[in-house]
Amino acid sequence: MFRKNKMHIMLALLTIGWLCIEPGQRLAYSKDRAQPAPDFVLTDIHGDTLRLSDFKGKVVLIDFWATWCPFCRSSIPILKSLYDEYKDKGLVIIGIALEYDQGQTLKRFAKEKQISYPLAVGTERLAAEYSAYGVPARFLINRQGEIVENFIGFREKGIFESAIKQLLQRCGNV
Repeated sequence: MFRKNKMHIMLALLTIGWLCIEPGQRLAYSKDRAQPAPDFVLTDIHGDTLRLSDFKGKVVLIDFWATWCPFCRSSIPILKSLYDEYKDKGLVIIGIALEYDQGQTLKRFAKEKQISYPLAVGTERLAAEYSAYGVPARFLINRQGEIVENFIGFREKGIFESAIKQLLQRCGNV
């Protein structure tokens, strides 16, 4: 119980700290300065190994989120739509939930919301490696495994879609 409360308090403090930063300072990554995406190995909600490096050659959108976050929940239909529309063209979406439980809540939530893209429970360390100091935080990774854009907070579908299409078009997949 203490660990669960500790994680919620930590996430709340990180979110408050993030909100106090000027918008221009929040962006750790930009299109002009692509940086290698930190690799990770997680276990998804079905018990399978989820490794970022397995998706090299694909466009990947990593979504740091939480089931208790209203903006994250509002984004689910957008991400589902993008995944359904572009998965056959080379897009992978990976949902990394910052949750205390080891997947049971997440598994029920995914079933209830009919989420078909991979989901796993992340760690504080992984979130810090990506500079994801609040949720939702999304990172767009090109086919070479580099972070080319990040999206902090709620975004409309068109914002994601424009960036995704641009990366997919570089290989003629759109």
